[in-house]
Amino acid sequence: MKEYLKKTAAELIERAKCVTCYSDWFTIAEEKAQLDVMAVQYDVDVDTQEINRLFQQYALAQFGKLSQNIDEASPVLVSKAMDYMHGHSDKFVVIVMDGMSEFDWKIISSSFKSLPYEKSSMFAMIPSTTSISRQCLLSGKYPRQLLEPWKQSKEKTEFINCAKELGYSDIQIGYERGYDAQFGPFVRCGAVIINDVDDMVHAQTQGRLGMYNDITVLANQRKLLEMTQRFLAAEYDVYITADHGNTVCTGLGKLMGTGVEVETKSRRMVVLKDFADKAGLIEKYGLVDYPKYYLPKEYDYLICDVGDSFDAKGDDVMTHGGITLDEVVVPFIKIKVVQKNG
Repeated sequence: MKEYLKKTAAELIERAKCVTCYSDWFTIAEEKAQLDVMAVQYDVDVDTQEINRLFQQYALAQFGKLSQNIDEASPVLVSKAMDYMHGHSDKFVVIVMDGMSEFDWKIISSSFKSLPYEKSSMFAMIPSTTSISRQCLLSGKYPRQLLEPWKQSKEKTEFINCAKELGYSDIQIGYERGYDAQFGPFVRCGAVIINDVDDMVHAQTQGRLGMYNDITVLANQRKLLEMTQRFLAAEYDVYITADHGNTVCTGLGKLMGTGVEVETKSRRMVVLKDFADKAGLIEKYGLVDYPKYYLPKEYDYLICDVGDSFDAKGDDVMTHGGITLDEVVVPFIKIKVVQKNG
């Protein structure tokens, strides 16, 4: 198994070097997730970070062009998700699993074997923080259009405004949190936020192995499956997705009191405004100067390199906010009412 996984990783890296279309990254992300899951299962040390580095290079050059793409299988970008779901369903619920990566879905999906579903992927926003990416998902906006890009206080308002623009009335719109969420009989456009995975990410002390174990428990509890079945029984099409994923990092040291106050548990990025020593920060921490695709132009965005975060020096953590494949490509699951009876 060790030789097989290492050979598979080498082949995947070679394919990642030859990507010509954005959708190739969806396939590579899914296969990388499978590889990472198997590496944990069989206790084999397989380094897939080179794939994350290759994706980062791609994103720095091409991410700003993704909004031009239309794909029947996927919204492509989180900002297109609401349009996509509205266009494909008369009555739907989107379940947003905060922080769920392709790796996490590989494990959770084991509990969905009895339920037919279609799986594709989409790109989270960069920086891959909750306030930016989830608000873009629920509002149909790009980050520069958000009312409060760095805080989540306007998230529900953004979602309701988006649903209204799509033609739903107040009584037809629902927004809830938690697995016991349910909507009244008139709701035709619903959103449910589940924080479990992101909570596990930020409390994680055992890296990928810890995530594998925690997500396996979550899958076995079948709470997501049972909620999905409940909504299907109420004649909703169900979409399960995430605002961003998560990745393995090692702390560079904590960055205190630098940049714009951002409401995030992520320590993978810093937002600067009129800050003189940008070059000094880049040099000291090896940061990436992000090209501001879709973002408010009055700020500068410095993002940690692959495998780095502003956590305590030397600490191994799971986190998000950066430009890796693990963080930026997220699952997009469609379960249509007509499929539920097979």
